[in-house]
Amino acid sequence: SAAERGPTLGIKPSEPAPKPLPTAPRPTPVAPSPEPVRSAEELPQRPAAETTDIAQARFTAFLPRQAAVERWHSLLVYAHTPEMLDQIRSDAKRFAAELGGMPREVRDSHAAALKRGTLLTFTPQAEKVTFNPSSVTIAWWEDVHRLEFRFKAEAALANQAVNITITVSADPLIIAQLRGGLVFESPESVYAPSPFENEPVTTAPYRAEEIFVSYSHLDSEVAEACRNAYHALGYEVLMDVDKLRAGEQWNEGLKRLIERATIFQLFWSENSAKSEFCREEWRYALQTPRGRETNGVGFIRPVYWRKPMPTPPEELKHLHFAYVRLPRLNE
Repeated sequence: SAAERGPTLGIKPSEPAPKPLPTAPRPTPVAPSPEPVRSAEELPQRPAAETTDIAQARFTAFLPRQAAVERWHSLLVYAHTPEMLDQIRSDAKRFAAELGGMPREVRDSHAAALKRGTLLTFTPQAEKVTFNPSSVTIAWWEDVHRLEFRFKAEAALANQAVNITITVSADPLIIAQLRGGLVFESPESVYAPSPFENEPVTTAPYRAEEIFVSYSHLDSEVAEACRNAYHALGYEVLMDVDKLRAGEQWNEGLKRLIERATIFQLFWSENSAKSEFCREEWRYALQTPRGRETNGVGFIRPVYWRKPMPTPPEELKHLHFAYVRLPRLNE
């Protein structure tokens, strides 16, 4: 809904420094106001070399290292081209007061080749933490997009370390996941800021020829949604998996595809939870070298599109299950 969408701002050298936030917490979460429409003369001019349909996208987030429970704090997320990294770091420093002094930086490990105009949804999540807005969707047009979130933790998280996961998706595909840790303390605690620190996460962007899609044959809309998403990202659609899965026969061909894949995307539903073939696939994925190295983290990416999410098996409960929206099937 419109109330859930936050602003996405291009960085302008002439933009004034933000005013410090009040020390008292905000009484209620208020969705940020949309940025005023700028005329063509005010928009940043993109160099000729960057006007192609496909552009390299990176994702970087800045968050406090420490935060007080039951108070609102800021989280910044940037979508940007690789050469803009220094510029977004300078921009983030202007928000240092809102980020508890010197914030923590987390970013993806690789650039993703995305078609200009691709819709990207950013969703921050952490247990017992409320985010405002809950998610933001943008169109990947400019070289820099800045997204602003506010978050507040429950009192039960005092004196605990918490991981915040920011999922970037071109529904239904997860493009990247950023993970950053922070410590929640009582409101009386004093921040002890540290210098900037680069902490790239170990997730890679999608490449069409390296994805294995695991789903139940009863969820036929998933395959169609994947095709639509590949088109949106500017990829050719090569769904060899469909031919190998004919008749739902588990075979050596499927094993070879899982071994070759850099991403194992599991579409989780009531159907796939009951499917013996899906179970064979994700269990085999855990046994591959990539699966064993991190116990599936970063390699196996479970997503669901129907709520409530079916309970995952014990072997997968340590993984982050991300909610995605399936695109229209007739696109």
